[in-house]
Amino acid sequence: MKDFLNSENTSHSLRDLVEEIHSGYYETINLLCNNISRLIKDISAGEVPPENTAYISAAKTIVAEAEKYIAQRMLIFIPYINALVQIDMDGHNCSTCSGICELQHREQLISFSEQQQRFKEHMTGLTKVSSKIYKRDEPENLKALHNKMTLLHNMVAELLYMEEDALLPKMVASQKNIYAIR
Repeated sequence: MKDFLNSENTSHSLRDLVEEIHSGYYETINLLCNNISRLIKDISAGEVPPENTAYISAAKTIVAEAEKYIAQRMLIFIPYINALVQIDMDGHNCSTCSGICELQHREQLISFSEQQQRFKEHMTGLTKVSSKIYKRDEPENLKALHNKMTLLHNMVAELLYMEEDALLPKMVASQKNIYAIR
């Protein structure tokens, strides 16, 4: 993925970019969230000092938000983008439609951007809280949790960058190509 990030994103097709984001981020983040959830469950099964419960709670919330975000992307936006690519390849012209077509494309674009913004705000707030709670002299399992949470944060930051800097502009270009937006 780092090679993909370092390459010129404009040279990749929308479909290639979606496939790379899906396999490089969505699936990987889902797997990491599952690992973190199992670690949290193992930690919670033992005695958890009261000062660590807030960190564990923040970690649970971050993981739940990441899973929700990824699920929305996989269930709603990947199918939409695949359909958009096909419509574009078929030479569809939304300007000849009744107007519903344009409305649906705009709605997808707005929803995509709004979900991303909400997720950014949520991740930023929770990460600030959790970083204040974490202490370096914690048991190994809590250190492992902190390390995995840091990895999750970094992967989410890269994902948001890829979506904002590469995916969204390509999605808009494809919508313009079929005259769905002006």
